Amino acid sequence: QVALDAGRIVAIAHETRGCLLCRAAAALIGIRAAGMDAAAIETVRRELDAMLRGAAGIPAAWPELAMFAPARAHASRHRCVLLPFRALIDALKAAGSEVPEGTHRAGAGDTANTTG
Repeated sequence: QVALDAGRIVAIAHETRGCLLCRAAAALIGIRAAGMDAAAIETVRRELDAMLRGAAGIPAAWPELAMFAPARAHASRHRCVLLPFRALIDALKAAGSEVPEGTHRAGAGDTANTTG
């Protein structure tokens, strides 16, 4: 659940069922996302995805994402880390927020490997 004011996140509530990586990503979102809009969340998601693929460094805006650097070597775990960001983007859309064009949304395939 997400509450918005003028398109910005003012509150988030979540119950995360998944592996430790998924839970850690969701917890970090809960701490850091207040005040952000959908475009900012999508930017962080893209930067995190690039970091996990080894195409970029740690996102400067969220240095805590460095905790996921060891997952770079385990491509099957990238979806675990990214799933909470994708779920938040879906929640923002459901709440009426403008979601940037081309944003990757959570889908059935994104739930793979989130329970182990």
